[in-house]
Amino acid sequence: KGLFGQTNLQKASRVFRIEPPFYLTPLFQLSAGFWSLSLLVLGIVFWRKRQRSLQLIRESEERLTRVTESLDDIVFRYRIHPAPACEFVNSAVAEITGYQEQDFYADPSFFTSIIHPDDRQAFENVVRTARQPGSTANLRIRRADDITIWTELRYVPILDSSGRLVAVEGILRDVSARREAEEVRENLIAELEAKTAELERFTYTVSHDLKSPLITIKGFVGMLERDTVEGRPDRVADDLARIRDAATKMHQLLDDLLELSRIGRIINEPSELPLADIVNEALVLVAGRIEERGIQIEVESQLPNVFGDRLRLLEVLQNLIDNASKFMGGQANPRIAIGAEQHEGVTVVYVSDNGIGVEPRYHEKIFGLFETLDPKGGGTGIGLALCKRIVEVHGGRIWVESEGAEQGASFKFSLPKGQPAS
Repeated sequence: KGLFGQTNLQKASRVFRIEPPFYLTPLFQLSAGFWSLSLLVLGIVFWRKRQRSLQLIRESEERLTRVTESLDDIVFRYRIHPAPACEFVNSAVAEITGYQEQDFYADPSFFTSIIHPDDRQAFENVVRTARQPGSTANLRIRRADDITIWTELRYVPILDSSGRLVAVEGILRDVSARREAEEVRENLIAELEAKTAELERFTYTVSHDLKSPLITIKGFVGMLERDTVEGRPDRVADDLARIRDAATKMHQLLDDLLELSRIGRIINEPSELPLADIVNEALVLVAGRIEERGIQIEVESQLPNVFGDRLRLLEVLQNLIDNASKFMGGQANPRIAIGAEQHEGVTVVYVSDNGIGVEPRYHEKIFGLFETLDPKGGGTGIGLALCKRIVEVHGGRIWVESEGAEQGASFKFSLPKGQPAS
C-alpha cells in the first residue's frame, strides 16, 4: 500500500507481514555503495572459483607429467599447423635416443633427421595422412652413439573444427629386443624346416642306398645255394667274394652314416689353430694316393691361423685332398694347390686341382648324401656331405668352382674369424 504503512506480501498462499519502520525501496534508489559492494562480492566469488579451476588444472597437469615421466616410452606432441614444432616430449627421449629434450624443441625437423633414411618417407606419409586414432608404424632410429634401433610409433591425429590435421600425439617405443627375438624365432623356424626337409631326403636316400648291397647279398646267396647244389666250387668262391664285397660296402655306408649323425655339434673344444699344421697332417694321411699318382703338391706359405675343432677341420681337408687326388683322370701332370684367402670377417681355405672338373649343373648336387660323379671311383658319396656339415657347424659354408669337364676344380670353404657358431 505505498512506501509506508503496513504491507502484505503473498507467495504461494502464505502471507508475510512487514511492519513499519521497515521499507521496500525501488532498485533504482539503492546507493552506489551497495552496488559496489555487490560487485565486489561477486568478483570475489568468481575469482575464487577461477582459482579453484586453475588449481584443478595444475593438479591435473602435474599428475599427467608424473605419469609421462615415469614411462619408459617416449611421449610426444608434434604440431603440424600453423607451423611445425615439437610442443612436448618426455625425458625418456634421452634414454632411448641419447639426445636431450631441448634438441627436439629447438629444431622442428630434428626427429626426422635421426630416422633411418629408408624410413623417412614412410614417416612423412604418416604425418601427412594420419586420420585414424591408434595407428602404428615401425621406424628405425639412429641414436646419438650411431647405433640403430627399431621403434614402434603409436599416434593419434589432432584435428581442428574443419577436419584439418593440426598436430600428432603419440608414443614411441623401443622394440629392438622384440625384433631381435622375432628374427631369432624366424631363423629357428627356417632352420627347423630345412632340417626337416634334410631328414626327409636323408631317410629316402639311406633306405635307397642301403638296399643296394642287401639286394646284392640276397642275389648271390641264391646263386651260392644253386652253385653248391650243382657242385661248382669255382663259382662258389666268386659268389662268396661278391657277398663279402657287398657286406663291406654296407659296413662302410653304416660307418659313414654314423659319422655324419655325430656332426650335429663341435665335439672337441674349439681353439685357435695353425692352418699349416692341419694341412701338413692331412697330406700325411693321404700320402699313399698322392705318391701313387705322382701328384705335385703346392702349399701356400704363411698360412693363417683358424678357429675351430682340430679333428673336424682335419677331416675336411683330408676329404678334399683325397677327392682331388682320386679324380685326376688322365692328367699327365697332376697338381694340387692348397692355400687361404683373407676376406672381411672370414678366412677362405681352398684345395684346387687340375683334374676332371665338375660340370656347373652338379655344383650343388655333389654335396648331397651318396652323390658321386664317378661310381667307379670308390667311396660312398658321403665325404662331401660330411665336409658340408662340419663347415656349417663352424658357421661357414663350402662350395666348388669349376668351369666344367677336364677344367679342374677348386673346393673352397669359409671359416669365421674367431669363435665359431655353435
